[in-house]
Amino acid sequence: MQALNASGFSLPSNEASATTQIYGAPLAPTGLTATAGSAQVSLSWGRNVIATSYVMYRSTTSGGEGNVVIGTTTGWQNNRYTDTGVTRGTIYYYKVANLNDWGTSAQSNEASATPR
Repeated sequence: MQALNASGFSLPSNEASATTQIYGAPLAPTGLTATAGSAQVSLSWGRNVIATSYVMYRSTTSGGEGNVVIGTTTGWQNNRYTDTGVTRGTIYYYKVANLNDWGTSAQSNEASATPR
């Protein structure tokens, strides 16, 4: 960079550079909701721009989602999933986790729905 005034240009300044990098697993998803439909449950949650994908967990007991993966989506903007492997009249409990190259987040809040 150079300054300019009535006397002309100054000598160039020293060169500077910076690199921004994000390291570590993303934070847990927020705002998970589950909406019951006809033989399906639609999930949605808050987007996370450092997530490269999401993984969905399901259980028929509250707190029992553990590692029962029912699906994944790719891309931070794909924050919706429809679970069609459900039985009408059964209550299902869900959680979601964010993934990126550095790891998997903690699981989200729990949401539940009973498909019609």
